[in-house]
Amino acid sequence: MHNVETEAFASWLHLSASCCDSSGVLDVVLQTTTTMILQGERMDARIGDDPTKLLPVASLNFVKMAVITLLIPVLDRVVFPLMDSVDRKPTLLQRIGQ
Repeated sequence: MHNVETEAFASWLHLSASCCDSSGVLDVVLQTTTTMILQGERMDARIGDDPTKLLPVASLNFVKMAVITLLIPVLDRVVFPLMDSVDRKPTLLQRIGQ
């Protein structure tokens, strides 16, 4: 009986640690979104000389995500193979930016 309780506690501990870890990731994502919105509210968002044409603040997050989405395949298909060909193969940690 004691072994079952220990396994249940270990499972609960693992699950709670996973939830804490993913909430930390969520915090980082939400903080970058908030920062982009705050920066967008304070920047000069005019497009050209016309004061009526304004760049929407929410589009800053879209642009950030679009750039990341476009650059990941370029890194994976072009930059990293090129580095491999000149004997500068990055480690997995270097590939993810650590």
